[in-house]
Amino acid sequence: MKKPANAAERETARCEFLHQLCCQIHRQIAAGSKAGDAIRAASHRRRKQLFKHGRLSRQRLTVLYYEWRRNPSPKIFFRHYKPGLPRVPAALQEEFINRLLAAPRIVPAAVILRTMRAAWRAGEALPGVGSWRDYDLRRHGSQFVRVQPPRFPYSDASLFRAISGPSGRSYQQRVIAALQGQAAVERYYRFLESRKAAIAHRRRHEPLGTPFRQQT
Repeated sequence: MKKPANAAERETARCEFLHQLCCQIHRQIAAGSKAGDAIRAASHRRRKQLFKHGRLSRQRLTVLYYEWRRNPSPKIFFRHYKPGLPRVPAALQEEFINRLLAAPRIVPAAVILRTMRAAWRAGEALPGVGSWRDYDLRRHGSQFVRVQPPRFPYSDASLFRAISGPSGRSYQQRVIAALQGQAAVERYYRFLESRKAAIAHRRRHEPLGTPFRQQT
């Protein structure tokens, strides 16, 4: 079978292949087979160019088949993807990291992100992107006028990747460990403060001077 040349052809071939699978399942059920047996047999058909493992799992094929029964057409399998967000400028990534480093204590990156989004809504310029008015001017031109700031153009996940390193979990693991350590220090400081309060309370109720017992 000819390999699809581009993404549009792959999507069309994928939808047609799923349509054929559902037709096969429907014919076998009409011939007297159980639905589970028909779906199991259809799930063994493979197309390596269209699916990650060459075929669908029985559970996924079951869901798709019953969706197809309501409207038996290849068109129902088309995936309508939303366009991705633009790539994060390096200057904005540096600003994100600098704000993390400038914090007086270890804080989650989500806290820094909130401050950056608040600055964006307030009309402040951020490195690599400028203010939201600058952003609108570059994207839409001077004829486009907006009163309210648009959505921040970069997702949290895309900014998190700037600090996650090779492993996506490295940031999460390190920050959790750091916050746990910070929490332990703060608990100890609170203990010291409580000891100071207890000692101050005792000192207020002690006599100012206790004479030494003279030895005889």
